[in-house]
Amino acid sequence: MTHSNPVRLWQGYLNIGAMPDEDTLTALAEADYTHIGCCLTDAEVPASLPALARKAGLQWTWLPFTHHTLSEPSDTHYLRKYLSSLRQLLRQNSQIYIFCDDERTRCVLLVYALCLNAGMPASSAYNTLYALAGRFAHQTPRPLLQAVSQLRHYG
Repeated sequence: MTHSNPVRLWQGYLNIGAMPDEDTLTALAEADYTHIGCCLTDAEVPASLPALARKAGLQWTWLPFTHHTLSEPSDTHYLRKYLSSLRQLLRQNSQIYIFCDDERTRCVLLVYALCLNAGMPASSAYNTLYALAGRFAHQTPRPLLQAVSQLRHYG
C-alpha cells in the first residue's frame, strides 16, 4: 500500500505514496488514516477520486502546486498555506497520506518543508524524507530542496 511506515510530526502521522485506487483508499481508512492530500491539479487526477476518498471515510485535501517555478511568489504563497494547514491537521492527531505524480517530487518537497517547519535540522529532515520516499528523495533536484528550505520558519 505505502512505501514505508508513516512518520510522526507534531501529534499526527504523515506518509507519501502513489496515487491511490479505490482498494488503497479503503485500506488507508482501515489503517486509521484520516486525510488524503493531493499535490496534483484537478486536471491530473481522475474526477472520481475525491468522491471515492470520501466514500472510504477519508477527508480530501487539495494541495496543488507545480515545482517548476518555486521562485514564483504564487507557488511559495500556496506552499506556505499548505504548510500551515497540514501543520494544523497534524497537531490535531490526523493521519495524512499525501500523493502526487510518479516522480513524487511535489510530495518530497512538501514533506521536506513540513519536517523543517517542525523544527528538524536539515540533515534529520532529509533522513526522514529518505525513510518515507527512498530513491525519490535522491532524485529530487537539490535547488528545489533548497528553495523549500526557505519556508522552514513559516507560521
